[in-house]
Amino acid sequence: MFEGDLDELGTADLLAAASEYGRIQDRAAVRVLEAALVFADRHAVVWGEPRPGYEQIHVYGGDGCPGVAEFAPVEFGAVMRMSSGAAAALIGEALALRHRLPRIWAAVLAGDAVAWRARKIAHACLALSLEAAAIVDRHVVGIVDTVTPGALQRIVKAAVWEADPEAAKAQAEAAARTRGVFVAPSDDHGTKRIWVRAAAGDVIRFDATIDDLARALKTLATPTTWTSGARRRSAGSPTPQQPTNSSKSPATSPAPSRPTPSRQTPRQQTPSPPTPSRPTPDGRTSPLTMGLRTAQRAGVTAATTVRTTARPTVGTTL
Repeated sequence: MFEGDLDELGTADLLAAASEYGRIQDRAAVRVLEAALVFADRHAVVWGEPRPGYEQIHVYGGDGCPGVAEFAPVEFGAVMRMSSGAAAALIGEALALRHRLPRIWAAVLAGDAVAWRARKIAHACLALSLEAAAIVDRHVVGIVDTVTPGALQRIVKAAVWEADPEAAKAQAEAAARTRGVFVAPSDDHGTKRIWVRAAAGDVIRFDATIDDLARALKTLATPTTWTSGARRRSAGSPTPQQPTNSSKSPATSPAPSRPTPSRQTPRQQTPSPPTPSRPTPDGRTSPLTMGLRTAQRAGVTAATTVRTTARPTVGTTL
């Protein structure tokens, strides 16, 4: 063990000291779990007959774990410098490892799995039955210390869903009920935020639509036509129509000559060509209009899907 000033150590000795401190920390975390188990065993009963208003027995570790006196986490948390809620969670996860996840607990005691990862697995399995927790225990025991925390979380979640498919279905239905389009209040600068919670496929298509429109606007814009007026029209702001060269005011237009009766012929009604929507000053169709037509031809309907999603009820936090 390295004592004294670390500045005096060489690089190799300094790394060795850090490694040794890490091992001590990991071992100390295991000993804390063991201490929590012994403390819980000593507080598995309450004095006298349980009555309303008196201390009760609580099960903190889930199905299959023994009960613990209700006020025991308060005392344990005080000496561990943590809240009673955090102490109750620590005691419950230690009990869950010993009684519900014995394989993982054995790996922790052998030094093959760090305590904090094992605690996260135990916490994720608290709502499972004893049989379902055993399935997770078998699937996860060999990879506790071999994958990243994010990957371990996803693997544990998949194992939990496999162990209890009904609970997984209920969670999916609850998540579906939270979908909607949400608008935040205006801030002091006159801006607002809007966000969407929807099915993953709809959001991916919606994002692809925005990318397609942005590329269309960038491709069709030119230095001569992409003026501030064109941008306003592309954004949907109304802009007065520019008069064409052939239009003349009534004051300067000459009076039309009367046709000779012998030469008068019936006027033919010819259909006028369709006027492009939102023309640019030079008569071209605006980039946004062409981009929207391109998106429509591609069959993109994600925006419609999002808009038809149920909006949040009154009182939803934005």
